[in-house]
Amino acid sequence: LLDGADGVTFRKMTLRTLANSSANVFRLENGADGNTLANNLLEGMNVTTNASEVQSVIYSTYGNQGDDYNTIRNNTIRNGAFGIFLRGQGS
Repeated sequence: LLDGADGVTFRKMTLRTLANSSANVFRLENGADGNTLANNLLEGMNVTTNASEVQSVIYSTYGNQGDDYNTIRNNTIRNGAFGIFLRGQGS
């Protein structure tokens, strides 16, 4: 969970969820800005039924504070209902 975290870099790591009910490896929320996920192996939970966006490996909520200027590059993503699900607000 990157809750309001800014400027954090994860590079060349293997990261997996340990949760039984969520596939999220990364969850960006509350203005998590300028973070980088590069060249990682990201493993979510194996989702077989009732898939939803919150079962994605990388997930961003929406609200009053955007999660802006994040870089997601050259990662291998396994499992989850979606690899990446980013929400935003329209104007």
